[in-house]
Amino acid sequence: MKTFKEWMFNENLSLIQSFAQQNNVELDIYESFDDTIKISRIFVPKELRKQGLGTKVLEFVCNFADSNNKIILLSPSIDFGATSLNRLYSFYSKFGFIKNKGRKKNYKYSETMIRYPNR
Repeated sequence: MKTFKEWMFNENLSLIQSFAQQNNVELDIYESFDDTIKISRIFVPKELRKQGLGTKVLEFVCNFADSNNKIILLSPSIDFGATSLNRLYSFYSKFGFIKNKGRKKNYKYSETMIRYPNR
């Protein structure tokens, strides 16, 4: 049986996914076992890009993570239509994501970018 906390988080993930769908953005988002949020895919159809839809959805996710004190993890990929990994890294860094490597490497996570909650 799920705890109330697990149930609420799953309900909130459903709200986030509904928000993404309303904005024509495909979003695969999960809570991992250690109470973090993992984004495995954000996809904006080619004909709807450059309208701020991905930004709007990512702001929504970041606000949720901040208000619930959750880390967000992701690994940018060009597999879903992006043309440049560097452009993706730059985009995510605007939301507070940092590369998970070097001196800032958190070995607990394998994802290439991490965002700690803003308190």
